[in-house]
Amino acid sequence: MKHLMLQPDPYLENLRIRVLVAGFTHVHANWKYRAHRPSYNRLYYVKSGYGYVEINGVRYLPEKEEMLLVPAGAKVSFGTLPGKETFTKYWIHFDARLGETPLFDILSVPYLTPVHAPEFITGCFQKILVSEQKKEDLSSILYQQSSVLDLIAWIIEQQPSSSRQQVATGRFDTILAYIQNHFHEKITVEDLSKMAGLHPNHFIKVFRGQIGTSPGQYINKLRIDKARELLVEETYTIGEIASMTGFHDESYFSKTFKKYIGRTPREYRREMLSSLSIAP
Repeated sequence: MKHLMLQPDPYLENLRIRVLVAGFTHVHANWKYRAHRPSYNRLYYVKSGYGYVEINGVRYLPEKEEMLLVPAGAKVSFGTLPGKETFTKYWIHFDARLGETPLFDILSVPYLTPVHAPEFITGCFQKILVSEQKKEDLSSILYQQSSVLDLIAWIIEQQPSSSRQQVATGRFDTILAYIQNHFHEKITVEDLSKMAGLHPNHFIKVFRGQIGTSPGQYINKLRIDKARELLVEETYTIGEIASMTGFHDESYFSKTFKKYIGRTPREYRREMLSSLSIAP
């Protein structure tokens, strides 16, 4: 069976994995935790027994040879089931980030995945546990990181081919929020593609598919909308508004504004101020 491996890529160069703690446990009858939002990810691999894990209000009942991922920040509760044998499970708590962004804010993966390759998955967890004994050893840290990456890649690989595009691209909420908060600064496709963990050419294609326009057009439209708001006031000059909205060249600002609005910034301001001065 061929397994998907995460190969080194310049657009994943800021991916960071850190295992916090790991174990292989037969949980006791009092295993229970009320709702909380941990800052780390949890990954459970059930070998036998029963229990529940509630994620963001939805209850999951993982069984033998199923793996459950609880992403950082999700509201989670868990416990045993009355009259049922308790879980025996491998488990890890780990941090995973692309830059400063939690990995699973970008990657959308299912919480529950059936395991059809128990030898491979067991091997990954055992490598993590062996490395846990030698945490100060550089090679052990690298083995842990590579094993976690293997597990994440395996989860992605199990999705139907028709949905892998969505899994690979994930949600764009983080990227759109970044653009909204930094539109007045220089924003490059390369920077945004690194946030998404995609090659720039692929990122442009995916962005257009998700948002309906290219990244450059989306950013320019946002900047022009902000400029229109500022032009209605007489507080700032055209040059100041150009700089405040991310256009550090007044000539390019005027050209782009006319392309979107059909008038130059000066013409638009004159027209809007004139209409506002007309008495009702």
